[in-house]
This record gives sequence, structure tokens and C-alpha cells, in this order.
Amino acid sequence: MRNLSEISNFIDEIEERHNISKRIDEINRILEVFREKYLADFNTHIEYIPNAAVVITYFYFFKMEQEIKGYLENNSNEFKMASGTEQVINYVQPVASSDTSSKTLRQLNTELAVYSAHGFIAGWNDIEYYLGSGIESLNDAMDNFLNERIKILSSQNLNASLPILFHSQSWELFYLMHHYFRSAATLR
Repeated sequence: MRNLSEISNFIDEIEERHNISKRIDEINRILEVFREKYLADFNTHIEYIPNAAVVITYFYFFKMEQEIKGYLENNSNEFKMASGTEQVINYVQPVASSDTSSKTLRQLNTELAVYSAHGFIAGWNDIEYYLGSGIESLNDAMDNFLNERIKILSSQNLNASLPILFHSQSWELFYLMHHYFRSAATLR
């Protein structure tokens, strides 16, 4: 389990500049929805590390400050936020245990990371995926994208720096792909 020791010097500074409690609530909601989804879809019970949402939130703001703020004039957008969330969850590995033997904890954590990033993009941009868009090519393209994200993150070195900017471009492409297929379907 990873902890807050890396960012202990920055906690007060982060709390002064960001709405930490709102973000912790968002992350808690994502963790609970993911747990419920796994229980409903796969009859699998998932347990998280203690204070998972707090650890993820503080580390997220730490990494965003460290890797984004100092380098870009336009500090953040939904794609960087989705990528940052995805990368931090993949790094923290908050799924501590599961009653399934078919997937490793690493795989479950990777799926949680992709699910979380997708949730942020979907929440901000009204993406109907998983609600049934009715556009088969859109659903196939989205499934392929999400499966590829899981493969990429599963093989990512967890001790390397988090490539937030690089992966934010993937989420922007995801968003654009959705709107391309959606527009093409409405023109028919």
C-alpha cells in the first residue's frame, strides 16, 4: 500500500488552494460505484485500502501541482484531470483485496483507474456510453478504447513518473471519437 508520506510537506499548501473535501467525495463516490458494479456484474466483493479516497485525492493534487502547474499556462482541463486521476489510482493501487481468483489485484486496480477516468470524462461531457447509445460502432469503438487503456496501464511501470500529460491526450481522443461517431449517426 502506498501512503501520504511522499506529500506530507505539501498537505497544508494543497489544502489552501484546492477544494479537497469535494474531490474526496467525488473519489469516494467513484470507489463505491465501482465496488457496487463489481458486486452486481461479477458477484465479486472488493475492499479498498484505509482512507483510499483521501490518499488518492492528496496524491492527485500533489502530482498535478508537481507535473502540470509549473509547466503549462493553462494548468488543467477535464482530460488532464481524468488522466491524473487514472494515473494516481494506478499508482496508489487502492483495491486491497477481492474474493475473485480470476483477476489479480493489479488488474482490478487498473480497471478502477480506467473506470474512474472514463467517469470524469462522461460526467463532464454527457457521454452516454454504458447507458446504451444504440450506436453499435460507437459502442465497439469505446469498448476497444477502454480495453486498450486497461492493457496499457496494466503494463505501466508503477515506480516511474506518472505520464499525466501524455495520457490526457488519449482521453481527449476518446472524447473526440465519441462525438465523431455520434455526429455521423445523426447525419444518417
